[in-house]
Amino acid sequence: MTTVPHISNEDELMTHLIKLHYWSGFPKVTQISTLKLSPDIDFLQIDDYNKVVTGFEFKLIKYHKGLRRANLTPFYTGIGEALHYFQFGIDRSCLVLGLSKDIPQRSLDTASSKISELASTFISFKTFNNLRCFGVKVWSEATNFTSDLLEATDNFNMTDNAKHLKNCLLLQQFKYDRKFQERYLGK
Repeated sequence: MTTVPHISNEDELMTHLIKLHYWSGFPKVTQISTLKLSPDIDFLQIDDYNKVVTGFEFKLIKYHKGLRRANLTPFYTGIGEALHYFQFGIDRSCLVLGLSKDIPQRSLDTASSKISELASTFISFKTFNNLRCFGVKVWSEATNFTSDLLEATDNFNMTDNAKHLKNCLLLQQFKYDRKFQERYLGK
């Protein structure tokens, strides 16, 4: 079994999972054509063959000692950020949650239950509103295992502006953090 380094922030989470799953792509996309992004796209994958662009938003869930529970604020913030990606020409968006091994089991069970409940809500949205372009992955630091709570299987129905931005992405007319890629990913 591979030893997992302690993950203390979202950059470390992103680095670990990209290496663990051999994902290729571009970290921290901050601009598409002349449009500066806010928030940035944490990780961008481009499938040139199928012309599918996927954005990943990474959030680390940690234990909050003062509240004596897992802090789920990054989870809720991450949902908004991942959904926001669709205006940037993204076909599919995925929220990737990391669960710190420092979370006590009881708090972890509660947090996992809340995350699963919301994933179930999104599953019902998929049935009624055809929202099959949004996914949620959960990685546990304790087990080094990633599971798909919700899989993105279809592409987002884009506006004309988003289609233009997608074409810019496919043509690689964007800026990303090359230093992060070299420093953390060794590429």
